[in-house]
Amino acid sequence: MKSSGERMPIVVMLSKDASAKGYDTLLYVNEELLESSRDSLGFIIRSFGYTDALRKSYPIIIDTVMGLDPNRDMSLDDLFEDKTAFAQELNELNRRRESFRNTLSYSPADKSGR
Repeated sequence: MKSSGERMPIVVMLSKDASAKGYDTLLYVNEELLESSRDSLGFIIRSFGYTDALRKSYPIIIDTVMGLDPNRDMSLDDLFEDKTAFAQELNELNRRRESFRNTLSYSPADKSGR
């Protein structure tokens, strides 16, 4: 929530191991807001992210966020493969988000008999 009281949607959630120097895992990406937030997300990832690890795990998403044009000089077959990979990356993130959400909704502290 912003100081003005306006609620802003979550565009991306990043995670890292305690020993990591930068964020190396994407937990969630809002596909609809990705393009409109690309500049600020690129700044955040360049400043606080471990871009090599992120690009290795999520090449299409990170290239999009970083403003790289993965479609330059691509054939239609390559473009189709690229978009399929993007969809697979987003599907994997959505599966992890649901798993995370389910873990949060079932907390051992909630065994009060509700």
